[in-house]
Amino acid sequence: MPEDVTEDVTEDATEDTTTDSASAAAEEALIVFTPSGKRGSFPLGTPILECARALGVDVDSVCGGRGICGRCQVLQSVGEFAKFGVTSAPENLSEP
Repeated sequence: MPEDVTEDVTEDATEDTTTDSASAAAEEALIVFTPSGKRGSFPLGTPILECARALGVDVDSVCGGRGICGRCQVLQSVGEFAKFGVTSAPENLSEP
C-alpha cells in the first residue's frame, strides 16, 4: 500500500554568495516527504513525482506522471517544521 505523502519544499536558506557551491545550493530546494521523513535537495523546477521516485517514496502514478489520472497528487504543508529544520510557503511550489 502506498504511503501517504505530504511534501515540504523550501529554497535552501543557508546561502553564502561568496562561493560557487553556495550559488549552486541557491538553485536547489529541499523536499521532505512525511510521514517517512525521506528528504533530499533537488534543482528548482524538478517535478515532485521525480523527487519522490529518486528518494524511494511510493506515490501512485497510474498514468506515468502525465497528470491525467490524478493519482499522484500530494499536499504541501505550509509553515515552520522544526523537526525537519524547514519553513514551507505556498510560493515554494510552481504551478502544475
